[in-house]
Amino acid sequence: MSFTSNTFLYLFLPLSLIIFLIAKKARPRSAVLLAFSLLFYAYSGLKGLLFMLVFAAFIWICGRAQERLAEGRRRDLAYGVAVLAALAPLFCFKYWNYTGALLRSFGVGWPVVLKAAVPLGISFITFSAISYVTDVRRRQAPAGTFPETLLYLLLFTKAASGPIVRWEEFRTCGPQPGAAASGSTLDDLYAGCRRAVIGLAKKLLLADYFGSVIVTIETGTAGGSDWLTRVFIAVLYTLQIYYDFSGYSDIAIGLSRCFGYRFRENFNYPYRSRSITEFWRRWHISLGEWFREYLYIPLGGNRRGKGRTLLNLAIVFLATGIWHGAGLNYLFWGCLHGVAMLIERVTGWAKR
Repeated sequence: MSFTSNTFLYLFLPLSLIIFLIAKKARPRSAVLLAFSLLFYAYSGLKGLLFMLVFAAFIWICGRAQERLAEGRRRDLAYGVAVLAALAPLFCFKYWNYTGALLRSFGVGWPVVLKAAVPLGISFITFSAISYVTDVRRRQAPAGTFPETLLYLLLFTKAASGPIVRWEEFRTCGPQPGAAASGSTLDDLYAGCRRAVIGLAKKLLLADYFGSVIVTIETGTAGGSDWLTRVFIAVLYTLQIYYDFSGYSDIAIGLSRCFGYRFRENFNYPYRSRSITEFWRRWHISLGEWFREYLYIPLGGNRRGKGRTLLNLAIVFLATGIWHGAGLNYLFWGCLHGVAMLIERVTGWAKR
């Protein structure tokens, strides 16, 4: 169910919001959100929902283990197993086929190719799961109950396309028991609806229109085109990607605000950046923060010398490219941004 579909806009969203507002206290409101989140996910496929229920139960158990185990090898081992298990579905559903095809092209055998529909929002949910277990391990937040964990992973306003919200942040910014915000107010409803409408306009009026123009031009120039046309298509494609992704982020942040969750910004005028370093502080901010918090800093960040810092940055952008999709183009894209970041660090351009 897409945020822009008639079913969502004229049936699912009004019904969920009305019932949410009727339930005035935190616990029933959380229950309403969880019920509609499960319904939203079930709409994309019952098999996917069943898988996510099992996945969420495992992540919840792992969080409990991190909370109860004392410091030591057993806790470290349990954490390692949890992270690998959280990443396993992402690899199997998104990268198994591509890895098999790549290895077979080099004559390397590979097990039977998996043929299964990718669960809705698997990339974002995987990163949320790792955030949950890690924040509990670091004592930055306590483990939640199973319903709280399930809501965190599958909240319908953010599960499909982000933003990526840390568990520590999630448990203190919404209508769940113990949070700073008890629920939606009239100001939240107004601000949330306004933000969601802006996102819909970005998506439907700009991104989709730019996409249709690109298709029309490419269809009409199938035999070849001049350089000016190709530049024009590249500019349109750049605008399409931005308005599509930031539009969905605006919708997600706006709808979350309607239900009492105040999530941070995910885009901050990234095309005004003067460097790649600044661009990544403005583009998909929640993803950049996730990689910094859960990969860059654990690798050592910038605390182990300049050489190690550059290596850590290279690893982060390699992982960023892989996260965006299976294919050499995504890998090349990640490496290209990584190389640009390294050059800026070495030359000092990032500080200008």
